[in-house]
Amino acid sequence: MRERKLFFYVFCIFLFSFIIACNSHKSPVIPENENSLKNLNYTPYPPSTGNNYFAMDLYQEIRKGESNNIFFSPFSIFSALSMVAEGSKNITWNEMSCVLHLQQDNNTRWNAFLNLIRTINATDKDYKLYTANNLWLQKDFTFLADYLDIVTNYYLAELANLDFISDPEGARQIINQHVEDLTCGKITNLFPSGTINNYTRLVLTNAIYFKATWKYKFKKEETFEQDFTISTGNTMKVQMMHQKFYRQIENFYDKAKVLELPYINDEVSMFIFLPDIDKMAELESIMTIENLNSWLSARKTQNNPIVYIDLALPKFRIETKYTLNNTLSNMGMPSAFNDYLADFSGMTGFKGLYITTVVHKAFVAVDEEGTEAAAATGIVIGVNSVPPPATPFIVDHPFIFMICENSTGAILFMGKVITPTQN
Repeated sequence: MRERKLFFYVFCIFLFSFIIACNSHKSPVIPENENSLKNLNYTPYPPSTGNNYFAMDLYQEIRKGESNNIFFSPFSIFSALSMVAEGSKNITWNEMSCVLHLQQDNNTRWNAFLNLIRTINATDKDYKLYTANNLWLQKDFTFLADYLDIVTNYYLAELANLDFISDPEGARQIINQHVEDLTCGKITNLFPSGTINNYTRLVLTNAIYFKATWKYKFKKEETFEQDFTISTGNTMKVQMMHQKFYRQIENFYDKAKVLELPYINDEVSMFIFLPDIDKMAELESIMTIENLNSWLSARKTQNNPIVYIDLALPKFRIETKYTLNNTLSNMGMPSAFNDYLADFSGMTGFKGLYITTVVHKAFVAVDEEGTEAAAATGIVIGVNSVPPPATPFIVDHPFIFMICENSTGAILFMGKVITPTQN
């Protein structure tokens, strides 16, 4: 059971699609009464499960506009957004809790997050896996003690004061350096220049790092150049690792062959989903959390034969970066990015804050020794800086007017203006 749980955490912590391995999302229905949740079209889950649902939803959204490699950490994005959601109210909470599949009972949700983070950060393992949350607060800007207590006690977030108003560039560099340190130098410059400015009041970050050796390492002398088929008739040269062993080859709904490659101590595994050439879209169309859950449950009782496998797996290294504002809005949480609709009054006691930027960077390297992966998510919360665009109402031609008593609706005076200067 522990092995399956740890696989699920790591699989969804670092969900990736390399071109060898490996629907549509329904936006949540927002009720007319924004304080009511009973009509919302979503199912809440504990964070470990909600993260996995979010992972598959996000993958399906990202792949719509991406023809190249995909790699991200759903857990990192999920964790950072969940900390933001804790300070949201009304329609913004409704939308974010739908997208993240968050439980509505506070104590249940908080304690589940705490247990999940503690599990990931457990030190009694032969590989590296840890995560860290941070809140970077504008100094002298008041945040509610209740909100800060939630993120520090249950998300184990560390707090630090910075001066975004006077020195946004210095603050950006401090945050970026901290993220780089947490990820062993793999995630650099998380926040590009200009993403943090003097309207910033809060920055939330999550960083995650993983490094493990294979249970059965590849021999470097058996790595050599070989063709990799990108698409029919299209190939490239790669460094292909080779290894022979006995293991099961599984089947994912007749859309892919699946091979499990365990890391040391069998606590974490990489699962490779290999479709036929040019059949990736068919695999992705059924890559839902429901299908994955069913497959994982069924594989316990399946009696796939153990066969002698001659594995050829390319060494690869992927670095990605995403700005997720539009992606997350399309998934069903647009109000959080609207400077006049967003309600983060749970952070400060008043409205006026909104998400200006969600950035994510990820790294993965797979070689003969094992796998190293890192990711970080940054969310910038800003304050309204300018009034909304004005809708023109210019009375520069004849009009009718009435003067009414509002409580009764009685028309007290009525007229028409043709020439305003007429006596």
